[in-house]
Amino acid sequence: AEYRRFIAERPAAGRPFLLLRGLPSEASGWFVLGRIQAESHQTDEALADFEQAMQLDPTLGRREFRDLLLEAHRPERLRDDADRRLAADPHSPVAAKDLGAAWLALDEPSRAVAAYRQALADLPAYLARVDPGHPTGLTTQEADLLNLLSVAERLAGRANAADAACDEVSRRQPRRVTLDRLCRAYALDALGQHAKALELLQGYQPPAPEHEALMLALSQEKRAP
Repeated sequence: AEYRRFIAERPAAGRPFLLLRGLPSEASGWFVLGRIQAESHQTDEALADFEQAMQLDPTLGRREFRDLLLEAHRPERLRDDADRRLAADPHSPVAAKDLGAAWLALDEPSRAVAAYRQALADLPAYLARVDPGHPTGLTTQEADLLNLLSVAERLAGRANAADAACDEVSRRQPRRVTLDRLCRAYALDALGQHAKALELLQGYQPPAPEHEALMLALSQEKRAP
C-alpha cells in the first residue's frame, strides 16, 4: 500500500525503484535535504529545510539548525528562535543554552550569563525526564554549561564568578578526565599567560560553533609577554 501510494503521488519517479522495508518519513527527507544544502553552502535553503523537518518531527534538525545559524553569523535569528521556544517551555535548558550562545555572539555576555544560569538550573529536571538512568555526578552537559558560564562571566568582567564556575568543573570532574579546558584557558589568559592558555587548548575539539568562536577569539588576542 505504501509503494502504490508512493507511485501514485510521484508519477515522475517511474521504474525501477528500490524496495525498502519502509519509506523514509517526510521529516527525514527534509532533514537530509537540509544537510545537503548546508554542505553546498546554500544556507537559506538549508535553514528552511531544517525548519520543515522540525515542524514534522521536533527531534530532527534542531542541532543542525542552531549550529548553522551561528556559523552563518545570524545570532539574532537564533535569539528569536530560542525566545519562542522558552515562551512555550520556560524550563527548557536546551533553548536557554541556545539563547546564551546567541547573546555571546551578539557580544552581550551579561545576558549570556543569565541564560546559562537558567539552563543550569533547569538541567537536572530535564535529564531526569529524558535520561533517567544517567550516571550521578558531573554530567558532560553540566560541565559544558559551566565552562560557557565561566567564560561569559569573565567577558562580563566578573572574574570571581568566572573562577567559581570553572573551579566547580575542576573539583567535580572525574579523575584523568579534563572537562575544564576552555574555562581554564580563559583564566590563564586573564592572568597574562596567553601562551599557556593556547597550549592548554591544543587538541581541544570544540563541540559547537560557540566554543569554536571562543577559541578563535582567544587565539587572535594579542597579549604582552
